[in-house]
Amino acid sequence: MRKYVSYDELRSAMFKANEEGKEISGGITFTEDSFNKPYDERGRTYLFTSDNKAFQHGKISNSIWANCEDGTDDGVKLSNYLYDWKIEKCFIES
Repeated sequence: MRKYVSYDELRSAMFKANEEGKEISGGITFTEDSFNKPYDERGRTYLFTSDNKAFQHGKISNSIWANCEDGTDDGVKLSNYLYDWKIEKCFIES
């Protein structure tokens, strides 16, 4: 089940999970106009876990590695695109 949250809430939940020694999953769906060709919603949604350096205090790196929900684009360094692509919605998996 997906709980839709803001990006700030998603980040906070990821940090909190790491502080508690847990791993949680979440994702971001980007707007259609973030891409130069059309993708359906699953093709614009990237999934990742809290086990990324961007969600760990004291890490120099801010990397987020993610996989496209439709399986066509895996191992993407999502942190390289976060400020170029527009976020449509974010969620935490439960």
